[in-house]
Amino acid sequence: MLSDFLTAKYSFSVLDYFLYFINEITVYLGENDMVLNSITKLKTRKATIFFLILVIPSLIHILPENALAAVVTAVPVGSGPIDVAFDSANGDIYVTNHSSNSVSVINGTTNTVVATIHLGSFSYPSGVAFDSANGDIYVTNYPFNSVSVINGTTNTVVATIPFGSLYPSGVAFDSANGDIYVTTLNSHSVLVINGITNTVVTTIPFGSSAFGVAFDSANGDIYVTNYPFNSVSVINGTTNTVVATIPFSSSAFGVAFDSANEDIYVTNHSSNSVSVIQAHSCC
Repeated sequence: MLSDFLTAKYSFSVLDYFLYFINEITVYLGENDMVLNSITKLKTRKATIFFLILVIPSLIHILPENALAAVVTAVPVGSGPIDVAFDSANGDIYVTNHSSNSVSVINGTTNTVVATIHLGSFSYPSGVAFDSANGDIYVTNYPFNSVSVINGTTNTVVATIPFGSLYPSGVAFDSANGDIYVTTLNSHSVLVINGITNTVVTTIPFGSSAFGVAFDSANGDIYVTNYPFNSVSVINGTTNTVVATIPFSSSAFGVAFDSANEDIYVTNHSSNSVSVIQAHSCC
């Protein structure tokens, strides 16, 4: 199994910890494969494809389903790629290159880099999210304290939103209200950007650091991991208030929503595991 191969070769805690220092993304596509041995719960379906992103030196490897022997595509990107987002309007993939202060644009058909967007010296781009309402791409520049807005048609920076000294990190688009949610490491808050005006319209206070963020399109809530504290906060996307805090036994780090089973998956940085939240039963 893919999970046996990976756990034999890599320590997931080490991979996670050195996310900012290594320069290659490998993407394995495998149907109904339990990627992590330590996953708490995994609902497999025939049509479900699980993506595992391993960050390992400056290429993106794309492998066909259940293939481990050969790399079919290697896409050179910038230095220190961190995050990746898909633009459903133009079919491109946007990769933040933390160490080279740029964003690589990959054509989803040819798997080649078609543009490199430079964000300025010491911008250190980190998180990235696509806004399907306005067609823009939002990139957090940590610790440059800003969010860059890229036009998905021209692949140029059309706005830079200042964030003071808040250290913006994670970013997610709420397709229900059209807002963009940005987590900050230095202010214990989540800032809300209006996707029409590209201005910060709301600050949602937190009792701890906000790191990972994901939008649940089933219930309209936003899930935020409070790293290194052991909890996940739930924000109501209508009122922009915290409506629940889910305790964790270890440090909640990354978070993602599965629209097929409507569960939320949370990586636990200190325990080498993934927890699964059933939104309809927790909040």
